[in-house]
Amino acid sequence: MSLRLSVLFLVAILFAAPSSYSEPAAVLWEDLPSRMGDDLIPLDELKADSCPDKLNSNDQADRLVFQWIEGTSYKWKEYVLANGKFCIVMEKPTSKKLTLEEARVLLSASRLWMTENQSGNFKGGMADPDDPRFNVPPMPLPRPDKNDVEGKANRNSSNSVEGNDSGKEMVIWNLKTSSTGSQSSVKSNQITTPDALCDSCTDGVDNRVNINETTIFPYQTVLFFSGTFANGAAYRCSAMLITPTVAITAGHCLYGHGGYGSITSGAIYPGVSQCTSGGDILTPFGGVNLILAAVVQGYLDAGSHNIEAVTFDIGGVKADSSIAGITTFIPVQVDYSYNAGDKINNLGHPAEAHGVSMYGMFWGALDIIETPPDCPSDNDFFYSNGDISGGNSGGPVYSYSSSSGVRRLVAVISSGVVCEGQWKSLNARFTSYAEFIETLMSWETLSN
Repeated sequence: MSLRLSVLFLVAILFAAPSSYSEPAAVLWEDLPSRMGDDLIPLDELKADSCPDKLNSNDQADRLVFQWIEGTSYKWKEYVLANGKFCIVMEKPTSKKLTLEEARVLLSASRLWMTENQSGNFKGGMADPDDPRFNVPPMPLPRPDKNDVEGKANRNSSNSVEGNDSGKEMVIWNLKTSSTGSQSSVKSNQITTPDALCDSCTDGVDNRVNINETTIFPYQTVLFFSGTFANGAAYRCSAMLITPTVAITAGHCLYGHGGYGSITSGAIYPGVSQCTSGGDILTPFGGVNLILAAVVQGYLDAGSHNIEAVTFDIGGVKADSSIAGITTFIPVQVDYSYNAGDKINNLGHPAEAHGVSMYGMFWGALDIIETPPDCPSDNDFFYSNGDISGGNSGGPVYSYSSSSGVRRLVAVISSGVVCEGQWKSLNARFTSYAEFIETLMSWETLSN
């Protein structure tokens, strides 16, 4: 896929003053064994092995992974071996087949984000529920027509696992900077919230869990995302940090069809929690402003949030500074396929949960439904029975893989549709977006 970059707004980028916080020094690949020391996965638990000499790095890999580890961008492929284990061919920061011990170091470092436990020294605080930084409507949860879903699936039934690259070109634009501490907010022309919030429950019962301890794995990188469209409409979504300043979200959180246009400003707040509806909002890490946003051309061309738009419902943003206290980030797997035994979860900031208005973070367990009889799926998205509602858009869907033994980000929450007589959530997976993800990761090195 040839990546074409288009700029929607002004060439000049308006940056906020850089934060006084400095990121820890990067650890180079050759120094990673010393950094890990004895903090390695026990050999009897390691699911990796050395790559055989006959393996060609051009062979079709079973998994492709990106991750920001210790200040360095990593990219690697995993190949399942005949013995049931897998070997790793690393492409970044250096290109090489990894030995068993090297794979052990990399996978152990990849798990660092699962052990980060924050304590104290937070620059955030408490916010009132009426604080205009948070008190904005949720982005409506789009609902593509089921017949359109079926037509899309039939049209793509012959696609390879890599998907169709048409429309996957990246479109990037600059955002205005504004104070995350401002008490002013555009209230006119706000987005209308969904008219049937009860549809968020796939079985009529809301099984989501309110998360209060949000400064630890995996919640510290989940984002409350608020922004303003070009027409002045204020809204909220969810997202997830994948580097110190870069987050991934849904495309419809960044560009609104029907006259809303592209977002012109926005801010992200990690680890936001709220114990009870109407209670204070805890913002342990504070917030940072956004300076860049990106979607794919296909989402713009769709014209509305139909099933074609779901195919392209991926977006990314960059903040003007990193956030003190968050130094580890989830690995992103772009070609995830469900395996028996995998555990799938979603996270985000729904505007409604358990029948009440909320701003906090909710965790949900879900079952992937690959091919429901009357609502087929394809390589661009998958269905699940996870409970979602407005505000969940762009939130992370991550898996614990029984085959690799690690948790990885595999999709973002996109939409919902009624099939099999019940509400199903639609999750936009990253199958065709390796280059998009890689470009987002490279934004971390852009000067602020």
